[in-house]
Amino acid sequence: HAKVVSYRESGKDRIAKYREAKELGGLVGIPTPWRSLDDSVQGWVDGTLNVITAMQNTGKTWFLILCAVDALKRGHKVLFVTLEMSNFRIGRRLDAAMHKLHFGKLRDCDLDADTEAKWEAAIDLPDGESADVLMADKSLVKRVSDVTALVLDYKPDIVFIDGGYRFEGSGKSSWESTVSVVNDLQISAESTDIPWVVSTQQGDSNETGAERKRGVKIKAWGVRYGKEWVINPDVVIGLYQNEDLRLINTMEVHTLKVRDASGDTYRNHFNINWDT
Repeated sequence: HAKVVSYRESGKDRIAKYREAKELGGLVGIPTPWRSLDDSVQGWVDGTLNVITAMQNTGKTWFLILCAVDALKRGHKVLFVTLEMSNFRIGRRLDAAMHKLHFGKLRDCDLDADTEAKWEAAIDLPDGESADVLMADKSLVKRVSDVTALVLDYKPDIVFIDGGYRFEGSGKSSWESTVSVVNDLQISAESTDIPWVVSTQQGDSNETGAERKRGVKIKAWGVRYGKEWVINPDVVIGLYQNEDLRLINTMEVHTLKVRDASGDTYRNHFNINWDT
């Protein structure tokens, strides 16, 4: 239940959290798969709204999949909400990342017998542990409140939402609906006190989804549908990939906003590599 907090009485708690984070090299939340990102955002911090933005077909879903699998391997219970595809398709991507399966061969049912056997032998998670990825697709989730209800029921450690711009909002216009969705996401992250990581789309000034032709290839204000996707979140992370980067299985990860950081100075991006 929400309540006022005494600055006088909560001081020792802040000192304890500072010392705990100091022992972990500044890490405050659940680690991401990449130390370079942890150095920028201090991990997935409880009660924060984290937005992942990228152009269409850049790899937002894969980015969330890699983060979900990493959290699972660390022993966390994950809620993965997909407004883009079905639970089955997300589960198949989780298998590819978790068990290092070639996704094309997995999708086309073309794995060799030895790989199939190793996959089947490793598919079951250990009994008696809470670590899991609970999947919910658009047949179950339509509004932010639906996700909040699942968090209260299943008590995950972290929420990943693929395609947050697809949520139904309460406004009469598309802009009002966007405002209501992002406001609800922020409030839900704070009230449930776990990290919420939500993907949305990047686009040009006309919101066509086209790549910028001049200047910085990706920036926070390039998020489509409404500036609330930049104003409200605690963290905004941009993903960038062009044809040259795809050929070498590489994506650039840019930290575009951190609310608690000092100023809005540009932070160096880093590259991640994986072969689907």
